[in-house]
Amino acid sequence: MATARSAASLRAELHELDEAIMQLNRKLFQASAARKKSRRSVVRCHLRITSEIFTEAANGLEIDVRLGIPTAVALASVCTTWRSIALSLPSLWSNLKIALREIAHSSEPHEVLDFISLCIERSRRQPLDIEICQCQWEVEKSLELPAILRLVAPHSPRWTRFSFGSHGALASFQELKGRLSNLRTLELKVAEVRTSAFEDAPALRELRLAGTPAKHLALPWTQLEILRLHQMGVENSIEVLQRSRNVQELSLCFDARDSVMQSPRVTVELPHPRSLNMLYYNDKRSPLTKQLSLPALAELSVTFPDVPRQHVPSEAVDSVQAFLRTESTVLNEIVMQDRDLTAGADDRLHGSEGYCVSPLEWAVELIAKECPVLAGRVMEVKTDAGGKPQQ
Repeated sequence: MATARSAASLRAELHELDEAIMQLNRKLFQASAARKKSRRSVVRCHLRITSEIFTEAANGLEIDVRLGIPTAVALASVCTTWRSIALSLPSLWSNLKIALREIAHSSEPHEVLDFISLCIERSRRQPLDIEICQCQWEVEKSLELPAILRLVAPHSPRWTRFSFGSHGALASFQELKGRLSNLRTLELKVAEVRTSAFEDAPALRELRLAGTPAKHLALPWTQLEILRLHQMGVENSIEVLQRSRNVQELSLCFDARDSVMQSPRVTVELPHPRSLNMLYYNDKRSPLTKQLSLPALAELSVTFPDVPRQHVPSEAVDSVQAFLRTESTVLNEIVMQDRDLTAGADDRLHGSEGYCVSPLEWAVELIAKECPVLAGRVMEVKTDAGGKPQQ
């Protein structure tokens, strides 16, 4: 009796499994039919249309390892034609953004490493753009960093840009030393760095530092042409500027830490910069503008990021005006901008008197207030408010 019941129970379970398999097969058939239909639609499209779609999707493409399906893989999966095109374009696979957090949390980290290796292989001899990100909570799982470096270091002679960001410990990158013959742009976003790996980089022209002290950073400083500093503080910024005497394009981003100056005031004169971009954050005045002398300056851009319910204070505006008063060169162009000039009054810029004004009105006010100090020295004032340049 028990045997008969167990047999009946098994038959019932088998019947349920058969039903489940039939349902899954129906879904599989529907998905396959939909996939074939979408591919037929792509094939039936005019070549010019599909070419435009492919070009738009591939423009400025970045292989973000954090995403489940990178765009290059998605493009190669549309149809056999697009797959052939994607595999024949090494530039689609040469821009890698590697997030160590995703590798550390992945159940199969070797698959991520295999995918990175595949992208490098498909990039062939194309110049490589490598970015490695490591967040603070990933420090304990930083064992993946040596594995990544072992994977990408042999291809470092092809690197044209390298970016590394970490809130934790930083590797010395010594395995890269002497192998960065084509590196043109270096970006470091780390709290501390001690390395000479980038000292021998003959093509290096652009340096971007975000909170990275230069005290123990060996670089070919004199060959730098473009310098971008963010969250550096006044003292660290001055140290970098003093080393980078031949910089031609300068970008300074000011935040709360830049308002603190511990050491005696030092004036830094850079003879070559023709353009300066000032980016203000956190409503702070930076004394760094009072310690800069740029005799060749011709273009000045001042940006106040559009942060909701946060205004540019009169102190920041005054610091720009004070900087202009100290410079005696003829400025060919001044650009005033924020990130959303269509915002209402609550999100507009504050003028030097503390009231809300548009960037265009602020630019006019700036020139009017500084006359005759600036009269004849500013050839053109622009804003991104959509109005005509003000002569």
